[in-house]
Amino acid sequence: NFTINQTLSPGSHILKIRYLGDGNFNTFVFNDPQYTTVTIYKGLSTSTIQSISPNPGFVNQTFTISGNVVPTNGAGNAGGGFANFFEVTSGGTILQQLNTNPIQVDNAGNVSFQTNSLGAGTHYVIVSYLGNNLLEPSTSSSSSFVIKPAPTATSMVLNGTSTTITYGTNITLLISVVTTRTGDPIVLPLPGPVDVMLDDTNVFLQGTIDSAGHLTLNTNQIPGGDHTLYARYNFSGSNPNYLSSDTSSNKL
Repeated sequence: NFTINQTLSPGSHILKIRYLGDGNFNTFVFNDPQYTTVTIYKGLSTSTIQSISPNPGFVNQTFTISGNVVPTNGAGNAGGGFANFFEVTSGGTILQQLNTNPIQVDNAGNVSFQTNSLGAGTHYVIVSYLGNNLLEPSTSSSSSFVIKPAPTATSMVLNGTSTTITYGTNITLLISVVTTRTGDPIVLPLPGPVDVMLDDTNVFLQGTIDSAGHLTLNTNQIPGGDHTLYARYNFSGSNPNYLSSDTSSNKL
């Protein structure tokens, strides 16, 4: 009797015994049907979302999503395989693949992805391991993270006039909107609506800022009397990625 310990790769293997002989016996091979077919299956894998940072964060901030893949039974290695990250609904339905190309898993089973393209709200993500020559594919349960709207600041100046003007005189309003979040650099607000309020209650002028956060408005329709003007960015909330903000009042 004898025992041999040997690691075999996944697949079907035919095992035969060859006796090498000694001084009394010749070499002998046990032929068909004295052989055994052994099938080695790939090991199962378990995928998890390890961390999402920052959480919560802000629109346009870079988020790092980290996953991990391990052998379910402790045998095998996820290294050399690839994984994809998906945004899903709270119920697990896939909405979109976040990475363009599959991302390689390292020998420790770690894989990560960075994104800054998601809008404000609560997001759910999963990592899906594609398997390798030793381990079967697996998909994690979902993890959530929150992206907050970016805070903004709106300013307005009267260009080329004093605060005392004659009725019918044309005035130019120069309006600027910037984000005010500190930390990682983020882009200026996307184009969005600006309302100019007359005497705190009435929408007097409307416009849309450009991609640089600027808007110029002209008017000669301010009625006679003492008035205040201020501008509000995103008054209607039509751009959910940015919070509304008001200018200080300009007295005329």
